[in-house]
Amino acid sequence: MEFLDDVLVKAKDVFESACRTTEKAVNVGKQKIDISSMKTALAKRYEALGRAVIVPLEEGEDLPDEVADIIEDIRAREEALQSAQEKLSDISGKDYCPSCGKSNPAGARFCNGCGEKLA
Repeated sequence: MEFLDDVLVKAKDVFESACRTTEKAVNVGKQKIDISSMKTALAKRYEALGRAVIVPLEEGEDLPDEVADIIEDIRAREEALQSAQEKLSDISGKDYCPSCGKSNPAGARFCNGCGEKLA
């Protein structure tokens, strides 16, 4: 009877461990999707900034007030992206390169993917 109790306890431990690992993987996946969406939105804002600057300059006009608003929005999005990347590092236990997104061992000084200096 003791043998069966040991088997049940070990099976329960394995199941709980698998659940924790799965939950962590799901959270990492969700965070990566959020970061990807943030990067896409940030790229669109940079594109809007480029249009807001180039078009008036080509037409010999002054820059519109919209430029300052876009720059402020870009800064806020960059801060949110940095925060999301830090959260991903906390969840996964790895450091992610802000430049290329590659995962690196915690405490790495340079990215294994692109060589960018890590914070």
